[in-house]
Amino acid sequence: MATIVESRVIDLTKYEDWCLIVLTGVLTTPSMRIGFHSDDFYILRLSEFNNNSVRIQDAIEISCKSFGLNHVYELVTDFDPVLLFIPLMDSSSESLKSALEYFDIALHFINQRYRWSIFKYLQWDRDHGLAVGVVCSSKGLVPIESKKKDFSAIIKPIENDFWAWMISCGCRDQLPEVAFKFFQSSEWRRQATLAGNSTQRFLFNWLAIESMMLAHEYNESAFIRRLCCLVGYPRGADSKKIRDNETLNFVYPCSDGNSKKWVSAIKEMNETRCKIVHQGVSEVNSVFLTSRKLDWFSLILTKMYMLISKCVIEISCNKETKDINIGEFWDKNVLELLYDKEIGILLQYPDDTILEMDWEKVDLNRLI
Repeated sequence: MATIVESRVIDLTKYEDWCLIVLTGVLTTPSMRIGFHSDDFYILRLSEFNNNSVRIQDAIEISCKSFGLNHVYELVTDFDPVLLFIPLMDSSSESLKSALEYFDIALHFINQRYRWSIFKYLQWDRDHGLAVGVVCSSKGLVPIESKKKDFSAIIKPIENDFWAWMISCGCRDQLPEVAFKFFQSSEWRRQATLAGNSTQRFLFNWLAIESMMLAHEYNESAFIRRLCCLVGYPRGADSKKIRDNETLNFVYPCSDGNSKKWVSAIKEMNETRCKIVHQGVSEVNSVFLTSRKLDWFSLILTKMYMLISKCVIEISCNKETKDINIGEFWDKNVLELLYDKEIGILLQYPDDTILEMDWEKVDLNRLI
């Protein structure tokens, strides 16, 4: 079997086992390679499989219906469905499950490239490692079957850039320390975007930030130091480094009174995280947690994740800094990237980085 992508024929017969997973998306989504050019990971259209498209479509129909998506099947197939092509180690259920888990994070990286895209599998039974699609092996085309139901939508394409590098190196365990930490962080951020309630969303967003910490810094004082730096109110050693470096500048005057407020907010977030993890509290079973307060926390953490991602992209795209350790990242690079007088991220994009302290009045529609 063969197909054509980016004006070249892709020989799919060189793989004994592979799968096609159905994605949702706009009708104009082009076919593309994801990852580096040495990788055969593709987003394809069904029609590009030429003579084999009918057999694939029939298998997709069985898969859709097994997921309870009878009402969706005709909509999907009538508009030339978008498929994610993944080579597999073998056709076992374990191999498929691992591939789905990894490429779910890869889709998150694609989404990061285009802020408003929300690439997802058409339906994913994560517990059993199954998604709407087909597996091709020596047994032929076999529909992936399950019984769970859900459905969502998707939007845009990607280019070969930082996110492509993350996808390619991530699946080979070749990421440097900072990028690997960001990979771990992104997995939790992905879970936050899929969370079903405010408690889960907050906890997963917090873990996304916590995953970026140094091994010995999983404590309140370290959280306060690092997170205050992200919101524009560096403390202690970080504040001194900015003061002593003429190329750096503070974003806000230290005397404006907000520094102590941010310390209190970060303490409260850490305490809330501990209560959820160790006491099992939630907005449902506790009078002390409210959905609005948790969503405000999530808004703050989402902005922090976006700032961290900008810093990770900058150091990863620079050969001189790509292999630094996580300590250097926080102690040197984050400060320089956020507070540089000329190109500092916090100074360049104040409207995107400033957050209101009044959580009862803040516009939570900005929650991503």
